[in-house]
Amino acid sequence: MTAERAERAELAACFGQEAADALLRWARSRPRPLSLRPHLPMWKPSGAGYTGAVLQAIEVGPPNRIVVVKLLPARARENEPEALAEARKHSPPKFFADHLVDEAFPALDLPDGRHSDVPTARGG
Repeated sequence: MTAERAERAELAACFGQEAADALLRWARSRPRPLSLRPHLPMWKPSGAGYTGAVLQAIEVGPPNRIVVVKLLPARARENEPEALAEARKHSPPKFFADHLVDEAFPALDLPDGRHSDVPTARGG
């Protein structure tokens, strides 16, 4: 199996094929193309929380670093970016730094209405 096929298969195991394809198109279209590999072991369970989001740590490079891909269901998308902006605006800076995260990359809308946020991993 080629490295690209392995990358696609690993991402599909985390997020499903449509989301994996969208993430890889996004990664390859950047001015400096990125590789995306799930940081193993995969997080379980995922998609059972408040929003139904699927979360997975992903190794991104170059340069190599870990980010969290948060794949939100279509219905959960509306308030996520605004809620983070409001939390930043109204939280003491130390609280935000200790408990919340910034976006590592711009959000990605998927064709099926789902939405992917890419927050930084704490400490990464």
